[in-house]
Amino acid sequence: MLLKILALVAVIALVCFALVAGLIALAVIILPWWGAVIAIIGGLGLAVVAVRLLSARLISYVLTMPFRMKGRTLKDAGLTVHAVARAEPPDRFRPTDDVAVPLVWTTIDCTISPRPSSGIFTFWDSGDLMLVDYNDVVCVRNDPDSDGAVGGPSPWEELLVKDDGSSELVTGKLAGPARLRLSFGLPPDFPNRVKLQYYFTSFGDIDLSPALIHPTNARSSVSP
Repeated sequence: MLLKILALVAVIALVCFALVAGLIALAVIILPWWGAVIAIIGGLGLAVVAVRLLSARLISYVLTMPFRMKGRTLKDAGLTVHAVARAEPPDRFRPTDDVAVPLVWTTIDCTISPRPSSGIFTFWDSGDLMLVDYNDVVCVRNDPDSDGAVGGPSPWEELLVKDDGSSELVTGKLAGPARLRLSFGLPPDFPNRVKLQYYFTSFGDIDLSPALIHPTNARSSVSP
């Protein structure tokens, strides 16, 4: 894949260079000497700008490629929400005098069902999930690790629910569908209607009103 991208960029760069060289040659033939000088300077400047733009996009594409490939594991994944409820804060996160705004502790009981993946990554990590506003646009241009980008809280605890109803901590990566109890610490002004973000993809529709975030703005999306 990377070799194909590099080859495509090289072809585009050669085409741009040929166009600029052709325009400069045409300007030298048709225009007076001063016009040819202006055309040469403009053409060289245009070539420099084009190379810088292509280089920046190529670097961004290469750096984000592993994360986009990992995110495809849960692209268009199914999400069934079984319950959303308030939860007791964990001992290490109990309010103290140093905490100005107490968090709203919420547990989401849900089943995540990935689509069959033909990519390199077939496993997914529940610890890399984030809750984001349902209306947020999640894409490569919004790096979850950059300032001001789309992103949200990750679960502080992930429990894997077994067929017999018991649960255990998730200790590794998951493959295929899994029922999870995800616990989050959310700010009081966190939106009611949210979705899950996994790297550069997002899925689902979750109503947090049962956790009493903003009951008046809720939209029901909880299934039994």
